[in-house]
Amino acid sequence: MLTIDVIEGENARWCGPPPQGRVTVGAQVRAHGRELPATAEATEDGGVLVHLDERERGVAAGQSVVLYDGTRVIGSATITATRRATASTSSA
Repeated sequence: MLTIDVIEGENARWCGPPPQGRVTVGAQVRAHGRELPATAEATEDGGVLVHLDERERGVAAGQSVVLYDGTRVIGSATITATRRATASTSSA
């Protein structure tokens, strides 16, 4: 499947100081796409790590991720990697 819920980005640009720890954000990965509920944190190497609340399809390296607090842009980055977070195994 092509669905992911973790986005890694580089060259993060912040509208103000980078957030300290994890912050609740809206993440947009397509120019006219919907805002996805997420948490984000600045990384020590100047990037960002975004954890989507739900999986999203078709997100790829090279795209941009834009982060919002309500209607205010708080930052953006170029996506370098995407993946699924490690899920717990359940028995069926």
